[in-house]
Order: sequence, then structure tokens, then C-alpha cells
Amino acid sequence: CVMLFQALHLAPYEIVNSDYLNGTADKITCYANSNCIEMHFVLTGKATFRLEDLDWNTIQEGHHNVLALSRVKNETYFKILPISTFDIHFTKDQLRRLCCSYPQLDPLLEALNTGKYTSLSKLPIKTTPIMFHLILQIKEIIMTGETDGKKTIQLIEHLIRLVIENKPYPSKHIFKYEEIHKIYNAHKQIPQHLDEGGIISNIIEAATIKPARFRAGFRLLYGCLPKDFLRISRLEKAMWLAMQGRSKTIRDIAQICGYDSPAQLSKAFFKHFDQKLIDVIRKQK
Repeated sequence: CVMLFQALHLAPYEIVNSDYLNGTADKITCYANSNCIEMHFVLTGKATFRLEDLDWNTIQEGHHNVLALSRVKNETYFKILPISTFDIHFTKDQLRRLCCSYPQLDPLLEALNTGKYTSLSKLPIKTTPIMFHLILQIKEIIMTGETDGKKTIQLIEHLIRLVIENKPYPSKHIFKYEEIHKIYNAHKQIPQHLDEGGIISNIIEAATIKPARFRAGFRLLYGCLPKDFLRISRLEKAMWLAMQGRSKTIRDIAQICGYDSPAQLSKAFFKHFDQKLIDVIRKQK
């Protein structure tokens, strides 16, 4: 099995990204040499796994489970490849602290104390779009190498809380990881194309997601529709340009921010910020 494996220690957590790349089914034997708690997310693909002395269990993409792993031999059989997984490992001490707020975790702590295996749930739990979104943010931070900040730990702990609390999912739409990934990328691209007409329709078309579904996913993740995010991004860029003194006229700013005319920008700016754009420009001179 060809595998890309990345493990990163962010005390008291360990983040593990695994991508299994070969195109045929394969079996891997894993040996757990230390006790830990594992939150295991299958992002794409499907895996059937067997922990020592237990039957085979299957976890498909878009699901996760929470395991107490002791020093045991585990076997995993990957039925559908490629498969990508994302894991969070944390220690018994961290679990003990979490048990104070979440007593439903007590069986996991007992399993680690006795050297046995157990799971928070008998069946894998559906991973929500918000969880996927947090995973994408964590993975992006890891890729940039900026993992020492508080933001990384906050994102990890937010994800852990969502998994433990397991609250009902509020949307009628069920999104795959790849769809959330495309919406996440689109959200980052929009501010880079503020001067382009038709940017929203172009991005939705490139994402190959039905427009209504794309808008529903975008609103779920970011609290607004793509067109509203574009409008706010344009106005915030206009404010930044005016504050920086980078542009001398409203016409210059309107062109950079994708407005058809200076009058259109001025009207939208005053409605959003409750102040005139020309006054902001004059203050910088």
C-alpha cells in the first residue's frame, strides 16, 4: 500500500493525516504501542477495520468514531482506495480533564485504565459540514507550518467539542468532504477576483456543484450567501484602499473593487459604513 503519512505533535494533541494512494484493496496491520484516545475521521473512501479480539467494523467516508486504544494489534482492510483520513490523538490526562465536562467519556477513560479497547459509539457518527470545515482549516495551517499559534489549538478543541457533544445537524443537506473543500476554496478565491464580473457564477460552475446546493453549503459555513460575501468583501476592500491612501479618487477604487460607477460605490459604501467614502479619502490627505 502506498501511503502519505504526516504526524504533528501539538501538545497535548497529535494530528495525523493519512492518504492511501494505491488503487487496489489492501490490508495493513497496525501496532499501538501506547495508550491514547483517537478521533478518527474518514474523509474519502471506505475502510473495514478489526481491533484485537473484536469483529470487523466498517467506516465509510463522511463518518468518524472515537476510540480508546491500548497496546493492541489492529488490522485495517481498505476496500475502496484512495482513502484519506484525519485523526486527533490525545492523552489520558487530557481525557481526564474532558471527563469533568463530558461524563459520557468515562467509559473511554476506564478502557485506558484497564488496558482494554472501547468506543464512544457502537456505530460511526456522521461528520457534519462544520467539522469538515474545521478539519480543512487545521490542515491548511499545518501545510503553512504556522502551527504554534493559539488558533490551531482553538480549532482542534472546537472540533473535539463538536464530536463529543454530537448535537443534531441543523441542515437538510448532507455534504461530502470534497464538496465542503470546494466551497472552502471558493470562499478564499472570491476576495481575489473583486474586479471581475460574474465571479460568483464562474466559481460555482468551476466547483461543479448545483447552484442551490452550493449556496446552501456556503450559507451554512459562513452565515451568508456568496453574493453577500462578495458585496461585503468589495466594500471592505474599498475601505482599506481609502484608509491606506492607495487610490486618489472614488473612480479608481470603484474600478479595483468591481463597481460599475463611482456613484454606485458611494451609495453602497454609505449604506454599509454609515459614512461617505469621499470623507474617508480626504482624511488621509
